[in-house]
Amino acid sequence: MSYATSSAMPLEKHLKAAPARGFTLTELLVALSMLALMSVFTYRAVASALDAESHVKKVSRQWMNLAIFFDQFERDTLQAIPRPIRGQNGNIEAALVLRPTGSTNNQADIEWTRLGEATLEGSSKQRVGYRLSGQKLQYVSWPVLDRAPATELQSVTLQDDIQALRIRCLSRDGRWVERWPESTANNELPRALEVTVTLNNGSALVRLFPLGAT
Repeated sequence: MSYATSSAMPLEKHLKAAPARGFTLTELLVALSMLALMSVFTYRAVASALDAESHVKKVSRQWMNLAIFFDQFERDTLQAIPRPIRGQNGNIEAALVLRPTGSTNNQADIEWTRLGEATLEGSSKQRVGYRLSGQKLQYVSWPVLDRAPATELQSVTLQDDIQALRIRCLSRDGRWVERWPESTANNELPRALEVTVTLNNGSALVRLFPLGAT
């Protein structure tokens, strides 16, 4: 009996002498500060990753849209034909017309006649064009070749954030000109078109397109 009592007493004294130790106020503040710093670093890392992903998507979409533009431009030039049209004012317009960039709402910077879809009566014809409206690169078309005063063009924006669009024609005698036709009596097509698209970051893309009817 005395042995059991004597062995229990030291254990009881030990338990009372060594209570469980918690965080001090200083240690708690240090832990909270470290947690706050880790949260800030994690937030910045996640935000940077999201920004990078958004930038990659924007750039990828931009290049895809430009690829669509150049592909469509090539198909239109390959189907170009020397067919003049009647404009909205009743005057005859050349088969291909190149104007200075920044045309009016119902005009294109460049427009021409091309073969359209094949029908039972033969190939149809279309009037198509391109323009830079503000910073929007647009594809335009008209529902008819010979226009009435109320005929409105239809436009589709291919890409935003375009700084400049420059188009030149290669004449039959090998000169580069920025207006076409050179005279009202000239209804022929140029030999080729050179297109330069300048992005807002200063990058410039240059492509050369021969015309299909040459």
